[in-house]
Amino acid sequence: MLPQEIEIKLDLQSEENYNKLIDRFGITERPTRQENYFFDSENMYLSKNGWALRLRVEENKSSLTLKGNAAKSSGGLAIRDEIEVLIPDETAQKYATNGLRDSNIPDEIAQIIRPIVNPRDLVQRLYFVNNRFRINFSGGDIDLLFEIDKTEYADGSIDYELEVELEDHLFYQKALGGITTFLDSVQIVTVFQKHSKFARALKREDLAK
Repeated sequence: MLPQEIEIKLDLQSEENYNKLIDRFGITERPTRQENYFFDSENMYLSKNGWALRLRVEENKSSLTLKGNAAKSSGGLAIRDEIEVLIPDETAQKYATNGLRDSNIPDEIAQIIRPIVNPRDLVQRLYFVNNRFRINFSGGDIDLLFEIDKTEYADGSIDYELEVELEDHLFYQKALGGITTFLDSVQIVTVFQKHSKFARALKREDLAK
C-alpha cells in the first residue's frame, strides 16, 4: 500500500478572507515561495491514468512527488496516494531548467509511472507558483498546522486556500469542528475545496480532458 496524504482543503473564496487570516495570526514575514512544475507526456497519459508528477522547488524543502490526482473525498477531506522524495534545492533547480530524465526519477516513483509512460517522453506541462504561510493553530484540545496558500496560475488567475494535513482520517470530524469554529470567529464561511491545485491548473490550461 502506498503512503497517503490526508488533508482538509478549504476554499478561502477571496483575497479579503485570505487577508483576514494573515491579520488574525499577526503574520509579518514573507510567505514561502513554492515553484511547482508538473511533468507528463504530450498526451497527458499520467494524468489520464490518475497520477500527477510534481517537481517542487522550495528553499530547503525541494521535492519530487507522485500524487494520485483522483482523491477519495468526503466533504473537505481529501485522501490521495502520495510518494514524496526530498531532493537538494540545487538539483531541483537543474531539473526545473533541464527537465527530468529517467535517471533523475527515484525508483519508488519510476516503478509506478514506467508502465504508463516512457520517462524519456516526460515534458513540463504545467507550472504555477504557490505562496504559503505555515502557522501552528491550537483550538480547544486540538493542535493543527495551517497552510494558508495564495496560488498564482500561468494564466494570471489567483486563488486562496487553507489546507490542514491530518495524520489519520479518523481525526477529521474533530479537526473540522475546530477549524469551522475558528473560521466563524473571523467571519469566514467554511467552503470545501473539491479540486486539487493540479486539477484547477489543468482546467485553466484546458488540459482537463
